[in-house]
Amino acid sequence: MESLAAVDMLRGELSAWEAAGMPVNLVEIKKMKSFNKLAAFTHLFKANAMESFLALTDLDDEHYDESVRTAE
Repeated sequence: MESLAAVDMLRGELSAWEAAGMPVNLVEIKKMKSFNKLAAFTHLFKANAMESFLALTDLDDEHYDESVRTAE
């Protein structure tokens, strides 16, 4: 749930930034602590998703090899 908190924090910072009349651009957004925290969570999510996907493909390969052996 920390990732949702980072999203809320970024949303709040952007709203405050805009309310103060400051232009919102990507360079300034990337400097925000909440953006960096959200980027870190995104990276972890992608890494875990890729690891899970590769684990599934390894299991499928083992199943395929076993199926081929029993068919012979």
